[in-house]
Amino acid sequence: MKGLTGKQADGMRLFGAKSNAAGAKIPFRQRFKAWWEGYELKEPAVEEVPAEEPSDGFGALPAEPLPPLEEPIVKLLMAIWGEGNSKPGDGEYFLYLVKPFALNETMSLLDFGCGLGGGTRSVAKAFDIYVAGLDSDKLMADAGKMISVRQGIDKKASIGHFDARASPLKPAQYDCIICVDRMHTILAKMDTLKTLAAAMKPRGQITITDIILGDGVSADDERLMTVLGEGASRSQFWSLGAYQKGFKELKFDLRISEDIGERYRKLVTEAWDAFTKRPEGLAVSRAYPQLTVTEAEYWQRLMLAMDAGLLRIYRFYAIKVG
Repeated sequence: MKGLTGKQADGMRLFGAKSNAAGAKIPFRQRFKAWWEGYELKEPAVEEVPAEEPSDGFGALPAEPLPPLEEPIVKLLMAIWGEGNSKPGDGEYFLYLVKPFALNETMSLLDFGCGLGGGTRSVAKAFDIYVAGLDSDKLMADAGKMISVRQGIDKKASIGHFDARASPLKPAQYDCIICVDRMHTILAKMDTLKTLAAAMKPRGQITITDIILGDGVSADDERLMTVLGEGASRSQFWSLGAYQKGFKELKFDLRISEDIGERYRKLVTEAWDAFTKRPEGLAVSRAYPQLTVTEAEYWQRLMLAMDAGLLRIYRFYAIKVG
C-alpha cells in the first residue's frame, strides 16, 4: 500500500478480498460500517499467502480499451447510486426538482451536467418530452448515451458530450434548464451561468442544486481543507450571497432558494448503506478496492463538512426576465 494515506490503507484492507486460509473473515457490510463511522474493527488472524512471481511481460499485447459501461468508475458509480445513475438521487428526486417547471409535451429541457443521465431519462419517461443531457466528462456522456440506446429512448433522452468550444449551446434554445450537483466543480461559474442564460428562451426557467459554503465560511477556510482533505481540490464552492448576486446580475427572478441538506444527506447515506447490502456493491468493491475507498472517503468527508456547517446544499429555482 505504498503511497496511500493511512485512511486509504485502512480502506484497502476494508474493501479488499480477505484470505480465508485461517479463521472466519469479517463480513464486508460490518467492515464497511466500521470504516464509514470511523471506529476500528479487529481482523481475525490470517496466514500469509506467498505472492506470485511477477511476470516479465514478454509477449504481452496492449490492453484493449474498455467499453464505456465497463469502465471501473462507471461500474462503481452505478453500484452506489443505482443503475444508470452517477450521483445521489433516484428518478423520484429528479422529478421533485423539475416540479416547478410544470413541464408539458411542448417544452424543451436541458439537463446540464447530466452524468450518466439517470435524471434525463426519468423526466423524458415521466412527461413524454424531449430532454437533452449534456456532460463535459466524455466517458460519462458516452456511457449515458449507451444506456439510453439500450433502453430505447435515445431520441427522447439524448445524452451527449459538451465541449463549449467545439459545440457551444445555441441561443434561446431551451424552455427549461436543470443543473444538479455540478456547479461546485466548475471554476468559471459566472461564465457558465451566462452561457446557460443565453441558451434559454424568454421567460425560461432554471433549477440549480449545488453545494455551497456555510454561513461565515470563506472559500479558503482552513477548516475546509482539514475536513475535505484532497477532496477540496475537486470543488470550487460559492456562497449563498454569490449565487443571489449572480442571478440578479443576469436578471433572473429568483423564486426558490432553500437548503435541502437533510434530504440530500438521506439520499447519500441510504445509497451507501444499500451499496453494502447489494451483491453488485460487494463485487465492485472487491474488484476495485482503491477506487471504492477514494469515492467513499470523499463522500464521508463531504457529509462531515455539512454536519459541521462548513458546507450546505441548496436548491435554486429562477425565471429569466431580462
